[in-house]
Amino acid sequence: MSRLLFNKILIIITVFLIVYFSRWTLFYKFDPVYWENFYYESQWNIPNSQRVIPDGGVYRFVGYKLANGENPFNIDYWVPPAGKYLYGLSAKYLNNPYFASITFYLALVLVDFFLSSLLFKDQFSTTISALLLATNPLITHQITLTMLDLPQALFITTHIFFLFKKNILLSGIFLGLALGTKIGYFIPAIALLDIFYLYKNKIKFKKLFYFSLSILSGYVLAYFCYFIKHPNPIPWLRLHQKILNFWHSTPLFPSPYNFFTYIFSNKIFQVLGNKRVWMNSSTWSVIFPISIFSLAINLIKKSKNKNFNYLVSFSITWIILLTLVDFWPRYLIPLIPILILILVNTLKTKKLFLFIITLLSLINLKSYIFPNPTDTFNQIKQYIDAGSFKEIEALYSKTIKQDKYPTNHYNIDINQQTKLDTVLVKINNQWKILSYSINKL
Repeated sequence: MSRLLFNKILIIITVFLIVYFSRWTLFYKFDPVYWENFYYESQWNIPNSQRVIPDGGVYRFVGYKLANGENPFNIDYWVPPAGKYLYGLSAKYLNNPYFASITFYLALVLVDFFLSSLLFKDQFSTTISALLLATNPLITHQITLTMLDLPQALFITTHIFFLFKKNILLSGIFLGLALGTKIGYFIPAIALLDIFYLYKNKIKFKKLFYFSLSILSGYVLAYFCYFIKHPNPIPWLRLHQKILNFWHSTPLFPSPYNFFTYIFSNKIFQVLGNKRVWMNSSTWSVIFPISIFSLAINLIKKSKNKNFNYLVSFSITWIILLTLVDFWPRYLIPLIPILILILVNTLKTKKLFLFIITLLSLINLKSYIFPNPTDTFNQIKQYIDAGSFKEIEALYSKTIKQDKYPTNHYNIDINQQTKLDTVLVKINNQWKILSYSINKL
């Protein structure tokens, strides 16, 4: 067996195992009635509502509405529709929005492999780069969510691949899709960085114009769900005023310390309920501090390779912008493939170090491979405290033969008058409710 074939098989097996450990997503069934009820009774429609819908729930429901012909400027209009629409198509035609998440993950690993092959001459560096991305806990966790960071990361990484291939039309289109997937806070700066990169590579002014036009084309494509119902672009342009008005009235709350404390100590000072508290994340990775040190080395010792200089400039730009907003770890997701490429390039002659880093990255997946039932129990307790019993019902196991699966029993006092008695069952590597009761003390 050739080394290249072995490396490809290793990546495929790793990706298969990652999907296997999140296999409950394959059996999920989208309930449009439940999610419509949840959305319209949530905080987005009823001030101070106790039914707090997470962003992922909003995106899958809104995407489903878009897939059924809803105008994207009528609902959740401040977030562009491309990612939501793809989740919605998956929910509508496959009855499962998580199929889109899995597809985004697989496509991102594939594009990263192609990009690594373009940048690195040796197979070891290419393989390690793909493995570090495929096993990064912040990336793998996105398989179990329906968020917009993963599709945006896919579009941005694909845009960089075509940028390095000097295919400026496809590069611009994918950057435009990234702009039309999530709030376009980062993309204008990246577009300027791209133009500077192309200029330094002696790309003619005419092609720079085409590049700008292709970004606009990608952004228009992101609104495909709008144009199939409303082909006139004039109202589309005018309706963008709604988006501008919304974000103009929304403060950014800069928190530069959150980025650095998360990177180096897995701590962020974020809002929980009505106050800010220090919290950590199960998706932190040793890759983060090591890659930042690697980035600093590359910043001091400038490479002769224009492509890696671009990746360093991209990373610095993204990090500066991250420090100017209220930071959440998922905002790092589009940057992770880039940081990994820089890290691997810095240590490509130190294979033992890269091998150790890869092993540490695998250890970081412990909570992903072995989900903690306490997390589900705490979620149940939060729903009980908020009176969100419909959400508790959604956590029930629908399996008939529960005795085939491992269980975990919890008995805890809620307050001085009542206690919560819960039995959880682990099905397809996800903890669900087998039974629960609230009893008087």
